[in-house]
Amino acid sequence: MGSYAIAYADKNGNGFSNDEPWIEAGFEKDLELCKRRAIEMVKHGLKKVTVFKFGSQLCDTYSWNYIKEHVV
Repeated sequence: MGSYAIAYADKNGNGFSNDEPWIEAGFEKDLELCKRRAIEMVKHGLKKVTVFKFGSQLCDTYSWNYIKEHVV
């Protein structure tokens, strides 16, 4: 079973790169906490806020394609 994180773009719609979002992690297996944080991020104007599931270990980067395939 994996853990949860949030992919997002800044208020201007920019990610880490064209193909990679910014990532906020640290939620472990707490999906509800992750979803609440995602709602806060949207309220603060961040774009493309997406909760996703990853494997047992967080990678350094993820592509938007990976995020789309692992949306919760």
